[in-house]
Amino acid sequence: MERPVFAPPGLEPPCGIFIRDKLKERDYEYPYKLWKELVEERKERGNKYPSYKSFYKNYFTKLKDINLIEKVPSEEVEDYEEGFGPSPRQYYQIADGMEDSDCWYHPQTCYDPLSGLGAEDYRELKEDT
Repeated sequence: MERPVFAPPGLEPPCGIFIRDKLKERDYEYPYKLWKELVEERKERGNKYPSYKSFYKNYFTKLKDINLIEKVPSEEVEDYEEGFGPSPRQYYQIADGMEDSDCWYHPQTCYDPLSGLGAEDYRELKEDT
């Protein structure tokens, strides 16, 4: 289902495109740093931004699940930073051949095609199955 890319004024580019463009620039990055950059960019414009939990759950998790991004082994990361806390920092890169996928525009819809229908239509389809 082809959907136009929608981002309210000031929220361009959409988060999926923002992540893709930053990963293209740098080859790999960790999610928190990308989120901080998104927050800075949107704060400068006086616009809303997602919480880190929302950003990670709604974008990174889905981008991983639909194979647009993949983890980079720590030994391949130049200047690897351990991070803090019990688990090491995870770096991600764009998966081979996925740079131009249409799923960057609507990762949630690629992850779950019914999510683009809206709540009412989604409920009707779920009840029919």
